[in-house]
Amino acid sequence: SAGAVNAVTKSGTNEFHGDLFEFVRNKVFNARNAFALQRDGLKRNQFGGVIGGPIIKNKLFFFGGYQGTLERSEPTESRAYVPTPAMLAGDWTAIASPACNTGRQITLRTPFASNRIDPALFSKPALELVKRLAVPDNPCGEIRFGRKQNSDEHVFIGKMDYQWSQKHSLFSRYQLNHLFIPTNYDGKNLVSVSEADFLRQPHEIVLGDTYSFSPNMVSSFRGTLLRPTSEKTSQDFFTLADLGAKTYHPPEVPKIPNVSVAGEFSMFGGTAVPAITNSTVYQFAEDLSLVRSAHQFGLGVNFIHQMMNNSSNSTAPGQINFTAQQTGRALGDFMLGRASAFQQQNPTTYYYRQNYTGLYVQDTWKATKRLTVNAGLRWEPLTSMYDGIGRTLFFSQEAFDKNIRSTVYKNAPVGLLFPGDAGYPFGNSKSIGPSALLHFAPRLGLALDPHGDGRIAIRAA
Repeated sequence: SAGAVNAVTKSGTNEFHGDLFEFVRNKVFNARNAFALQRDGLKRNQFGGVIGGPIIKNKLFFFGGYQGTLERSEPTESRAYVPTPAMLAGDWTAIASPACNTGRQITLRTPFASNRIDPALFSKPALELVKRLAVPDNPCGEIRFGRKQNSDEHVFIGKMDYQWSQKHSLFSRYQLNHLFIPTNYDGKNLVSVSEADFLRQPHEIVLGDTYSFSPNMVSSFRGTLLRPTSEKTSQDFFTLADLGAKTYHPPEVPKIPNVSVAGEFSMFGGTAVPAITNSTVYQFAEDLSLVRSAHQFGLGVNFIHQMMNNSSNSTAPGQINFTAQQTGRALGDFMLGRASAFQQQNPTTYYYRQNYTGLYVQDTWKATKRLTVNAGLRWEPLTSMYDGIGRTLFFSQEAFDKNIRSTVYKNAPVGLLFPGDAGYPFGNSKSIGPSALLHFAPRLGLALDPHGDGRIAIRAA
């Protein structure tokens, strides 16, 4: 959906001014919560400063600022369960005991007798994966690990103001945000990985022009370019195929094994798979204010063009899941290679586009000394989002019932229509949905001072 970003930034003056600041939060300063066993381990350091002043006195001014926020946290302790040496030797009596199942005795399902599984039945890919996991030192297979939650954020902003004349002023502003959240991989335990390295970098450039045609007529123009990027990256580990599974791994995706064993352990997953999103937004706005007698008229137009390019790779490496449905314990299903689900997709890209236009007219009328009327009308036509390279389709129940196939893509399933097909509801356009041009938003407001002394106000809208 279309939207706007509004910000107010200070301007420089004929004198130089600046500030520095720093806020620190650290375990050595923190008090312990009365209900906690130890003090909060969060370390947070936020610092920066601003400076502004003249470049050409009375004409050209600058203002700049920086803020950095560094967060370091003590790893959150988590636990997982992996096969023990006894289990790999075929003895599952300990992990099936009440001590390892919150007081419940588990009996492995038939045909496994006496809570034993013949090691000859174990899946070779499962055995290869176990070699890469930590070796537990308790009979339940429990391992403990820490997941880091750190981040580095840097924000830079700069502004220039130019007083062209008494009637004409210009400004420009640039802002860069740099937020890096590193992976929560602890460097040694693969089950600690659930997030990739994440870098977010929005750039914003604004140009502004204000011109006073007369004391009663002022024009304000704004042009904005917004360029946010989000990128997840990862190092190579290994693939399911490297373990011996007969799976395919796309060469453009780093080597990541997405494995989930319900209630036992999981590694990587969709949020750990690299992806990238690049968006670009252009916005132009013009507002004109005109005062005539008891009326203050406002006229304006706002146009936004949005583009979003992104890749989706969440299950491109393959996502394999194991539950306890076969043996009664998910680790048993895993060691036997009896997956409950396997999902995989090709790396997919999207190129979404959308335009937004809004026009308005309004009048603030001082009808009497006691009554002010505010009336306005806004036109906001809805224009559908579309795909930049025209990859759109529509399912027609009527075409499906009549066994009609697309003439554009002749091998497409029955009922799917594409731009250019008879019956495609959006003609030859690349639109993903319908448009609606007759969107009007009227408004009316009244403000009454019944006694004219400013002590009582009655408002209605």
